[in-house]
Amino acid sequence: MAKKRPEYTKEWDAQAFRLSLLGLDNTQLAAYFEISRATLQRYCKAHPTFGEAIESGKLRADSKVAEGLFKRATGFETREVKTKMVLDESGNEMISEIIETVSEIPPDSKAAMQWLNNRQSKYWRPRVNPPQEINISAIPWAELRQITEQAVKKAQEQYETVIQGRYERLGIKREYSGD
Repeated sequence: MAKKRPEYTKEWDAQAFRLSLLGLDNTQLAAYFEISRATLQRYCKAHPTFGEAIESGKLRADSKVAEGLFKRATGFETREVKTKMVLDESGNEMISEIIETVSEIPPDSKAAMQWLNNRQSKYWRPRVNPPQEINISAIPWAELRQITEQAVKKAQEQYETVIQGRYERLGIKREYSGD
């Protein structure tokens, strides 16, 4: 007997909003509610509050991230308040000092590039030059063999470095070097 598709209920609105805040896309939302993407879209059209809940959750999450990314890209100030407590003669805690510090977080160039890549990609997206075509048949066999041997040797060295690092982090003495 085929499993019956879950039917929409009003409680789905709040759950869809929360899941959208967490970053779930429509495919993941459909899987959560055990329905297909097409059914999710039908439910969004048939039940406007459901569709609005999904969209407002996504919008709030995206705007919060965009705000944080913008702050990182442009720099910001942060305030921290510390309270020092002491004991009085009767043994009760009391505030002895309140210290407020202001720290300036400088702009982050990676965050700025991320922001500009997304907001003005026409001007800021990194340009990737297509690789040049190489005619391998024009390269002598001896040179190809040398290039291949160098690439294999470099890959082996990188592999050994990674493996050695893992052994060291785990505190294991390595008795085999792979030679």
